[in-house]
Amino acid sequence: MKCLCFGRNNAPVDISEQYNKSNTKTNANEFNDSRIPLTRKQKFVLIKNWKGIERDVTTAGIEMFLKMLAEHPEYYEFFKFRNIANSTKESQVNDEQLSAHGAAVMKFIGKAISQIEDADVFFTLLENNGKQHAHRGAFKPEMFWEMEDPFLYSVKLILGERYTDNMDAIYKTVIQLILQRMEEACRTETMRTRNQNIEGSGSDVAVGDSPIEMILYKWIFGYNVHFSVLGHCLYKVSLFRQRTYGKKGT
Repeated sequence: MKCLCFGRNNAPVDISEQYNKSNTKTNANEFNDSRIPLTRKQKFVLIKNWKGIERDVTTAGIEMFLKMLAEHPEYYEFFKFRNIANSTKESQVNDEQLSAHGAAVMKFIGKAISQIEDADVFFTLLENNGKQHAHRGAFKPEMFWEMEDPFLYSVKLILGERYTDNMDAIYKTVIQLILQRMEEACRTETMRTRNQNIEGSGSDVAVGDSPIEMILYKWIFGYNVHFSVLGHCLYKVSLFRQRTYGKKGT
C-alpha cells in the first residue's frame, strides 16, 4: 500500500473558483435547506473534494477503523476481523475483511455525500443504515460517535494539502450530521423493537410511550445535531420508567 504521509505531487485545485465560474446566476451562500447547515457552494465543494477520497477509498476506510480501534480495542469484538486485534500494523492493513469493511463504510459515506443536495434522499440513506445497526447484537446507538474523529483523521491523511481549513469545517459539519441522523434512526428503531417485545410480554408500559417523552425526543433529535447527549439521557429516563412501572400490579 502506498505511503500517504507526504501528500501528493499534483497542485491543489481551487474548487471554490470552479463553482463561482459555473454558478454565476445562483446565490452561492444560500442555505437552500435548513436541515443541512451547508451553503450551495459548500455542498458543491464537498462533492468535488470527496473524489480525492474515492480514489483511495479502501485506504481511507482502513485508516479510519484502525484509528478508532486503537482508541477502543474492545470494539474488535463487534467485527469479523476481530482476530487481527493483536497483529502488527502491516498485517492489519493487509487483512481482507478489514479492507472490505472499511471500503464499504467509506463508500456508503460517499454515497450519502453525493446526495447531499437532495436532503430527502440524503437523510433516507442515513436513516435506513441507522435502523440496520439497531439489529446488530450489542451495538449501541451512541457508538456511532466514536467514528467522528477517526473519520476526520483519515480524510485529512488521504487529502493532504487539499484538506484546508475550509474543508475541515465542512467535513466536521457533514460527519456530525451523518452520525447524528444515524444515531437517531438506530435509537428509534431500538425503542420500537423493544416496545414490540414488551407488548408481546404483556407489560402495560412501553419505553418512551409517554407523549411528552416522544415530543421531546423528536424535538431533540429532529432539529439539533448537538443535543444527542441530552437525547441519550432522555432515553435512560425512559428505561428507568419501564423498569420501575412496567410490570402489572406495581
